[in-house]
Amino acid sequence: MKMIQENLTDDIRETVKEAVKDAVNETAESVQEAVLEAAPKAVIEEKEGTLYLAPTGRLDTVASSELIEKLKEVETAGVDIDVDLAGVAYISSAGLRLLVSLQKKAAASGKTMVIRNPNAVVKEVFRVSGFNKTFTVL
Repeated sequence: MKMIQENLTDDIRETVKEAVKDAVNETAESVQEAVLEAAPKAVIEEKEGTLYLAPTGRLDTVASSELIEKLKEVETAGVDIDVDLAGVAYISSAGLRLLVSLQKKAAASGKTMVIRNPNAVVKEVFRVSGFNKTFTVL
C-alpha cells in the first residue's frame, strides 16, 4: 500500500511540476507580448525631400528617447518634416523637446516642419505650453 501511495505521490508531483512549468511559460509569453504591444512605435519614412514621422501611443520620456535613436538612422537635416500625431494619445515635455529639436533642424536648413492631426489632449498641451504659437499645426 505504501508503495502505491509513493508512486501516486510521485505522479502527482510530476503533474504539478509540469503544470507549473506550463503556467510559467504561458505567463512569460503573455508578458512579452504585452511589452511588445505597449512599446512605442513610429512610422518613419523619407520621400521626395520630406521626412514623414507618425508616432503612436504616448510620446513621453521613454518613447521620445527611442524615437531619437531611430531618427539617428535617417537624415533629419535639409528635409521638410511632416509629423502626424493622430496616433499619439499623450505628449510629455520630453515629446515637446523632441518636436522642438526637429523644428530647429528643419529651420536651420531653411526647411519647415508641420504637425498634423493632434488630438484634443495634445492640442491642450500645445496651448498651455505656448507651443501652439511655435509649431505649425494643421
